Amino acid sequence: MRNSKIALVLLTFLLAWSGYAQIPFEDKVAQALNEGQWFELRKLYEAGNDSIEYPLLKLLTESYLGHVFNQPEDACIALDSLLMGHQEEMPLEMTMDLFFLKAANLSQMGFNKEAALTLSAVIDPMLPQLGADSLKRWLDKRNEYEAFSQFEKTNQIFIPHTDGIAPFRMDSIGEEDKRGFIIVLEGKVNGYSQDVFFCPSSMGNIMDKETATRLGLTRLGVTGTLSEWTGETQITTELAIAKEIILGSIVYRNVPFLIVDPESDSTI
Repeated sequence: MRNSKIALVLLTFLLAWSGYAQIPFEDKVAQALNEGQWFELRKLYEAGNDSIEYPLLKLLTESYLGHVFNQPEDACIALDSLLMGHQEEMPLEMTMDLFFLKAANLSQMGFNKEAALTLSAVIDPMLPQLGADSLKRWLDKRNEYEAFSQFEKTNQIFIPHTDGIAPFRMDSIGEEDKRGFIIVLEGKVNGYSQDVFFCPSSMGNIMDKETATRLGLTRLGVTGTLSEWTGETQITTELAIAKEIILGSIVYRNVPFLIVDPESDSTI
């Protein structure tokens, strides 16, 4: 989601240029969208979506609400309308980020091959002029979707007819003078007992190489990079799949992980 910030920042300019930023309600919607205030954005949209007169703003809102609140079908419908009917209103960076977002939602629905083809349609014409280094983020993601396409679906969730319950405990982590609380879920990965640390702000799953080997994760032969939280260090990662994770009564299958070899405690 952090990468889509590029597109959202450009929205402020577009609204100001069009004059729509002077409309108080649409200005509030644009601000919530630009700042990633998703619950506020949903509240505004549900209360007054008919008041959003600017089609680009309305479709962007529907695209991101669908993506954030796990409605990828709705997100793709809005994204198709944006990309087919409003490209001339958007800078190239915004258009590219929306293609990136569409691919993510296709993958979420299990259409990983289609997600890879969506990115290829954007990458291939630009590759000769820009080169692989400039398009690395795109190439890495396309390779990821192509690797996922060998599975029926990633991140499958199975919950029994009763409520899905995942027992957890609170623990602390970090250096003695900088300790913080963390949620720990007791579960099993590929049949092996394993604590799972839950971080609400994380955008993905991470595991170190030793643990990945011990738990029998399936390596997919796809590498990428991960930024340390300070942004100063780039860490090489490898994509892998955990066939099954059990947390209480909830079962997850084909769960993607980034495998890292951390160089410092701060990276972890």
